[in-house]
Amino acid sequence: MARRVVNAAPLIVVFCSGHMARHTQHAALPLSWTYGRGTERLTSPIRLPLWNSVCSMKRPVTRCITLPPLSLWHQRQMRPGPRLGGLLEYIVLYASVCCLLGTPLSLLCLLGSSAWAQAVRPFMLQNQSPLVQIFGLPPAEEALLPPQHHLGVRLGLTVSNHFTAEMDGGERLSLDGETVRFQVVLRYGLRSRLAVGLDLPVINHSGGIFDGFIEGWHRAFHLPQEGRPEAAQGRLQYRYRRNGIAQLNLNEPTAGLGDVSLSLGWQLYHAPTPQARLLTLQTGLKVPTGSSASLHGSGSTDGYLRLLGNDSATLARFRVPLAGAVGLLWLSQGEILAEQQRQAVIFGSVTIGWQPLPWLLPKIQFDWHSPFYGDSALRRLTSWSAQLTIGGSVRLPGMIFVDLGVVEDIVVGTAPDVGLHLAMRTVL
Repeated sequence: MARRVVNAAPLIVVFCSGHMARHTQHAALPLSWTYGRGTERLTSPIRLPLWNSVCSMKRPVTRCITLPPLSLWHQRQMRPGPRLGGLLEYIVLYASVCCLLGTPLSLLCLLGSSAWAQAVRPFMLQNQSPLVQIFGLPPAEEALLPPQHHLGVRLGLTVSNHFTAEMDGGERLSLDGETVRFQVVLRYGLRSRLAVGLDLPVINHSGGIFDGFIEGWHRAFHLPQEGRPEAAQGRLQYRYRRNGIAQLNLNEPTAGLGDVSLSLGWQLYHAPTPQARLLTLQTGLKVPTGSSASLHGSGSTDGYLRLLGNDSATLARFRVPLAGAVGLLWLSQGEILAEQQRQAVIFGSVTIGWQPLPWLLPKIQFDWHSPFYGDSALRRLTSWSAQLTIGGSVRLPGMIFVDLGVVEDIVVGTAPDVGLHLAMRTVL
């Protein structure tokens, strides 16, 4: 009997093969998949448990999902972009397909099995807008602290593409470029409920390489372009003029150390079941170690206080762990738009996960904050900001976790147009 080829079937195997081998016994279902030009035959069986019973199948299943190959996707009329942009276009496309396919397939494969009470770790990122990332806005974080005398390490890379422009009266704002932020986040457990932290960011501003990819992404999903196709690709222009005077003008690539942050976390509450419900109070201080002229820092000393919470018990029957945070950030006088800078900002985040497998946790995250600037007619400076991140976490051998997420601005223009977040974390 002929079998249909599934172009993204590695995902199906990832979601189904490992977990079901431990729960059922039945005949193997041979399946083939294609990647590029090659075709491989899977040797491991796919086992499908339904309602805690054995699902016996006497003949192969021929009803499969077929996805268009990469060549069909790339036939869309796009402006030519750098080769790396095209590669990441493929990665993001297939990651999105994996999430869409994995959700219903995993739900089907896991009916009737037990739940795992594990905490969801938020995407550890914040608003990367050039005029916001300079301040001490802390990234989203979980309430779970590292064990006593252990070191939690997270390496994060966030690539954010900016394209927004606004004018009103005597004000003109243009943000066109790309920000790459590499961050080393360390958390050390002093005691069972007390941890100290250090955040070391390295920031790069440039014209970037993703303009062509972003235009193609927006075109494919019918998202607003806001003049992107008319603008030159690879341009760096962070500019703000007020009453004819240039308040900000950055058009040359920069790279260097950002503002370093220190933190202290105290776990106020934890439920008897490990990781079921947690509440942590965290305070932090950002010091001006980065160059404000290069938009690596604000030139100010900022401090914050926030509550972090995790809840893996309330929706445990659905394998949906929750996390959230709310806090207040105090700002001293900075060197970027100093006359318009506010002195206090409130911020928060909500993260919702779903754990179909012990090693896999798709999640969605909503981050928000109040405006950092006032005394302006430009909405992009004075509006509340919100961004949405969609992706997931994968646990690798050795208790190493990898996060991958795609970031979109919900309130257009107040956060990067599109961002890609990749992080690795573990506890030593």
